[in-house]
This record gives sequence, structure tokens and C-alpha cells, in this order.
Amino acid sequence: MKCEEAEVLVSLSIDGELDALSRKRLNEHLDACPECRRQHEYEDRFRIMLAERVRRVRAPERLKSRIRTAIRETPASSSRWQRIAWFIDRRPRYWAAVAMAAMLLAVVSGAALWEKENLSSPPVLVMEMVTHHENCKVEFVTSEPEQVSGWLKTRGLPVAFDMIEPDASSVLPGVSSLRKLDYDLLGAHLCQILHHEAGYVRYDHRGASVSLCFVENAVIDLDRLDRVEHDRTRFYTVNFEDNHVVLWQDGPRIYAMIGRVPQSDLLAFAHETRR
Repeated sequence: MKCEEAEVLVSLSIDGELDALSRKRLNEHLDACPECRRQHEYEDRFRIMLAERVRRVRAPERLKSRIRTAIRETPASSSRWQRIAWFIDRRPRYWAAVAMAAMLLAVVSGAALWEKENLSSPPVLVMEMVTHHENCKVEFVTSEPEQVSGWLKTRGLPVAFDMIEPDASSVLPGVSSLRKLDYDLLGAHLCQILHHEAGYVRYDHRGASVSLCFVENAVIDLDRLDRVEHDRTRFYTVNFEDNHVVLWQDGPRIYAMIGRVPQSDLLAFAHETRR
């Protein structure tokens, strides 16, 4: 795939309009092309910013009717206009874009200011990690670490047993259990984050939901985040949507502990997984 084709597919991908084959081809190109990958992440951040800051409005029926009529009166030989007419009839949710054109022009003109503000925002990968943590349900329910490890392995995302149930001996000498760290294993689930396979191991920690998330082959600039040294082990921290996030990288895999719990609790668990 050439970058010109990828540029078109990136926009369709952001809107969820790609079929499985095109999505696979695009993902392969993004894995091999840093420039297109950066563009994809930029557009995804822009989409998130619009969703958060721009209020959706419903276009008046009279406006939609006038545009439909004008398009249908265009000569039938124009295949482009036919495709637009099909799109208008079947995708009414995009009419907000028509009604908000002037506002979007103002947003685009302020893109430089937004980019400056975005430097202090969490990376898109972190925002997506937290969003899935908040919204996804446990897919495989069990309190047995061996079963979670086996389930993830059969789905192509193997994770070491001691990542799921870390050694707690440094917290309580002679003890190795989640219970002593005050975590109860709930199960696991899978998802895709920015077109990369991701797994979640879910815990209950003193009544709060906590996830150990790991993403394959994702790209993130960890140096943008706050760095923390915990018992001579380096982690990166950030907050998003009232969640503390503790991240680290091991080879091509990004790990994160996520939850609305004290950051020190997440750091203690994360540190045990890396011993």
C-alpha cells in the first residue's frame, strides 16, 4: 500500500468505515510507516478533541431536503454525486457536520493552539486504555490466575503467570498471593486499541476496579509522562478521567495499571510484576 492510499483509508478508519480486509491492509502499512502512523494518531486525537469540545446539533429537515433535491437534480452521469446522495440518505448522523461547518472552520484555524495544548494532554494510547477500562465488561470470569493465563494464551496474548499474581514477598515476607496485596482477581477481556491487540486482567482493589492492561506493538512517547523511580525500577505516570495510570514497557509490549485508586497502590502492584 502506498502512503497516498493509506491517507484516504486513515480517515475512513477513524470514522469506523473500513471493512475487515481494508483495515488489515491499513494496519500492516501503519506498522511499517512511522509517518502514516503519526498522521493516524494525530487524526484520532483530533477526533477525540472534537467529541469532547464540540456540541452536536441536529441539522434542520429543510436543509437536508434542499441538499438532497439539489444532488438528485444533478445529471446521473456524475457517479460522485450519486455516491454523495447515497451517503446522505443512509448516514444521517453526519448531518451535524453540515450544520457545524462554520464552527469547524474556526476549530481548524485554531489547530496550532490545540496542538500546543495537546502536548500536555495524555497520549491517545493512554486515553484509549482508560476508556476501555471504564467501559468494557469482563469477558472471562474467574478468580484463578492459572485459568486467566491459559485463556489469554489461547487467544494469542500470552502473559506470564507472575504478571497476573505477582510475588508479594517484599510486602509481606514469606507470602505470595494477590490477597496480601489486597487485590481480588475478577477475570480478563480482550479488545483492540488503536488497531493493536490488547488484553486486560481485571481486579477488585478495596471495592474499586483496577486493570492490568497490555498492548502489543503500540507506539507511545513515555518520556512525555512523569517518571517515577520505585525501588530502583522506572515507571511512568499520568492521570486521565480521574484514573491513575502507571505505565512501563517490556520489549514491544506496553503495560499499564489503571484505576481510581491511590497511585502508590498501583505502583506497588506494578513493581511486584517486574521483580
